[in-house]
Amino acid sequence: MNTGETEGFENLMTVVELHIKELN
Repeated sequence: MNTGETEGFENLMTVVELHIKELN
């Protein structure tokens, strides 16, 4: 896994976290 893929995955997790907070 290269740095770009890791960074993209971390960004995806951040977006998911924000959506979960909005749903609660």
